[in-house]
This record gives sequence, C-alpha cells and structure tokens, in this order.
Amino acid sequence: FALALDARGILHAAVSPGGKIYRNTGGAWEMVAETGAKFVWALAFAGDGALYAASGDEGKLWRVAGGKAELWWESGQANL
Repeated sequence: FALALDARGILHAAVSPGGKIYRNTGGAWEMVAETGAKFVWALAFAGDGALYAASGDEGKLWRVAGGKAELWWESGQANL
C-alpha cells in the first residue's frame, strides 16, 4: 500500500492487513517492523533516518527505528 526509498536507495514497502513494513536488500525482502495497523497508507523517511508510517483505520503515525515500530502520534481520525 505504500513505498519509500531510504537515503541509500533501499526500497521499503508496507503491506496490509497487519501493517507490516519490509525492505528489499539484495533482492530479498526482510521484515523491518510490524505496526499492527490495518493499513499503512504512506511511508516517509525523516532526516535522521527514521521511517514514519501513516496508518488507518485508527489514524495513527508510527516511527520505525531500530527494528521496531513505536506509536508517535494519534490523530483521532480514522485514517492518516
């Protein structure tokens, strides 16, 4: 449902349901983190290298770093 390239050009992809985020390293897909969200609608990298994932159906923003996803912000809306 969402794609993003990191600073090194490595492709990251979010799949649904389950909100899992993968990266493609050398032709193989590796799971980076699991948000538990029903959908991940968008992925974006910050300047510090952290990956942010906008999700639904609970409208949460997740910060992915160090192999785990932590809840960063709750919008109170259904989707981000």
